[in-house]
Amino acid sequence: LVAASNSLTFTMAAGRTPHTYADVTPLAQIAAEYGGFFVKADSKYKNLGDLVAALKANPASVTFAGGSAPGSMDHIKVALLAKAVGVDPTKLVYVPFQGGGEAITALLGGHTDAATIDLAEASAQLEAGKVRCLALLSDKRSTKYKDLPTTVEQGVKATFNTWRGIYMAPGVSAQATLFWTEALKKMVASPEWNHEREKLGWEPTTRFGDEFKAFVKEEHERYKTLLKELGFAK
Repeated sequence: LVAASNSLTFTMAAGRTPHTYADVTPLAQIAAEYGGFFVKADSKYKNLGDLVAALKANPASVTFAGGSAPGSMDHIKVALLAKAVGVDPTKLVYVPFQGGGEAITALLGGHTDAATIDLAEASAQLEAGKVRCLALLSDKRSTKYKDLPTTVEQGVKATFNTWRGIYMAPGVSAQATLFWTEALKKMVASPEWNHEREKLGWEPTTRFGDEFKAFVKEEHERYKTLLKELGFAK
């Protein structure tokens, strides 16, 4: 079994590997996590509307910190926001860091205006009241942080979640595929798994079998298109 996520899909979509999910055996998505836009507690951006207004007035006026390289997940979150509100995503200022921890440190230090990271990466500072969430990139609120607003409810049709999944080697037997699929279904239904999932702020979003295969295929094509628009893929 090998863990998979959007990071691997981006690697495939950008052509940094010759392989795709068609070359392995996709098994399941076992959870999802919402990405979002976070600012310091005393930021002048009080809501998503304030941020969007600033971007429309001057796309380069807001600096975004993210925990992944240009053209990868955190950068794409900002690009999706820009596209949804009619702003050229290539005009945005995105500052990459080695991880979400570094990105939020830059935010707290006043070096960037906003951080575009996953909810779990911001949760400690969120609970401490040091940052505010302008919006989660979702059409549904977090099951753990129910007071956090979403993009869609604020009129911005942009969503992005970081999924967690599992795949197997190519050519495995149908028996092995069935065994591990059933094992994962039991796992995601267990109290132990859901206790850990809830602590992380992950959502109970699952896909198995053909549904998961169709999902990763569609996502791969969507990312290829977006990365071409941003100039990160040919």
